[in-house]
Amino acid sequence: MSPQTPAPNPANSTLAQPGSVLYQSDQLAFIDATYNVLLTVSNVCETKDTTIPVIIRSLPKARFAPNQTNVCSNTLVTFTNTSFGMDVTYNWNFGDGQFTNTTNLDPVQHVYNVGDDTTFYAVLTATNSCGIDVDTVIIRVTPSTIDLNWFIVQNTQFGCAPHRVEIRNVSTGGTQFVWNFNDPNSPANYVSSLNSEVIYHTYTTPGIYNISVRATNACSDTSGVKQVRVIRTPITAFDIVNNNACPWTEVSFSNQTDIATNYTWNFGDPASGLNNTSNSLNPSHIYSQPGVYTVTLTATLLDNISGISCPQTITHTVNVVAPIAQISSNPTGCIKDTILFTPIVSSVLGLPPIQDTIWQINGVPYTVPAQEYPNFSHVFTLPGTYTITLIVGTITGCKDTVSTTITINTLPTISASADQRICFGQSVQLNANSNVGNYQWTPLSGLSCYNCSNPIANPTTSTNYVVSTLNTFGCKNTDTVIITVIQPFDITVSPNDTICIGESATLTVSGASNYVWTPSATLS
Repeated sequence: MSPQTPAPNPANSTLAQPGSVLYQSDQLAFIDATYNVLLTVSNVCETKDTTIPVIIRSLPKARFAPNQTNVCSNTLVTFTNTSFGMDVTYNWNFGDGQFTNTTNLDPVQHVYNVGDDTTFYAVLTATNSCGIDVDTVIIRVTPSTIDLNWFIVQNTQFGCAPHRVEIRNVSTGGTQFVWNFNDPNSPANYVSSLNSEVIYHTYTTPGIYNISVRATNACSDTSGVKQVRVIRTPITAFDIVNNNACPWTEVSFSNQTDIATNYTWNFGDPASGLNNTSNSLNPSHIYSQPGVYTVTLTATLLDNISGISCPQTITHTVNVVAPIAQISSNPTGCIKDTILFTPIVSSVLGLPPIQDTIWQINGVPYTVPAQEYPNFSHVFTLPGTYTITLIVGTITGCKDTVSTTITINTLPTISASADQRICFGQSVQLNANSNVGNYQWTPLSGLSCYNCSNPIANPTTSTNYVVSTLNTFGCKNTDTVIITVIQPFDITVSPNDTICIGESATLTVSGASNYVWTPSATLS
């Protein structure tokens, strides 16, 4: 065989019919490889040699390189073909829908034309009679010009501080946009690579701001400027003259706003109807119920240039000091459940200490154990709807009464089969019967099913299986089956023995209480 080519495997054989031999092509140069097969035939009289050449064609190897991979639009790109192989046809796919075919290694040229920054995948496919190989190169093409197109959404070109401006960029051809909002409170530029984008910026200080943008790509750059107007808002403030007032006492408000053209008050008291609002400079209001009320003042300043009115709102809380009680509990429960009732008294600044917490069930006073006070819990033994009443009073004699209802539902019925004893490895069927027809067994180990009425149990240790059922009210009832598993034991027998005909040997065993030997013939 030729010394410059890799040898087939195996390289030699002494068989008359050696079978198939795998020859390799030239893997380094991708050219055809020639193997000279030598057959030597000999006997006791003579030896003869015969040589036959075997030509192995090589697969092609696709390789190419562009003179540039980051190019401007309408620029000529030259692709150099550095492929390997013999009798190869080359198919060029430039990635933009254009193709060409060649049969030599001469360079090919192509012009990319884009309107946006675009990535193309140039693919060279090399083909000969032995196979196909593919090489791919990424070409990034940048537009030669940028169409800078952006605007400030009309209803955000001016507004009240703090004011959020909405900018929409619908440009083409840019690879980087540097936005300068000309805002001393937020001096950092915003840099983006998106041609299509919605950009937001919030100005916190009144003034006139010039927003500028500089757009660039690898081939060109451009810029633009637009203006926004941010209008002043009032510095709104007010004081509560006599906070912590009692119900039906007039509460007065002192307006501390610096400058405004209009005032709107909301006293947070919808029950007072039309009296809940006012446009006075320093109003007053009477609250009929105790509680914490949120008072809102909105001061508005009119900008004569734009015609925009800029509002500024502030809130304070008014405390009307008398207890406001609530009951925290579930609306429903089940027989035998322990139902907890918790009093909730609104935390009001200036509220005198609570002295009395009285509970009633259907109008009958309930004595709460000292360890539970002021909460109380109760176990209802009969189904029905019960009214729970709470009376809370302060040391000054102010009281609040609140009631809630709770519905107590019946339990579902369920009964399980009797307890059982089984040996290790055995199984037993469990049974349950419920008037609502749903079942849940626990634990799940050793059960054939967990939500059926009659699972097969195969526990490895003694287990308490609990079956539960749930009715439509969410009430749960359970029953238990105890399965006792008798564990296996170990026995020990005497070792193997050898005797002569006519002799006897003693066999022994221990570890159990009863034994049966087989076969019985020849045994005592």
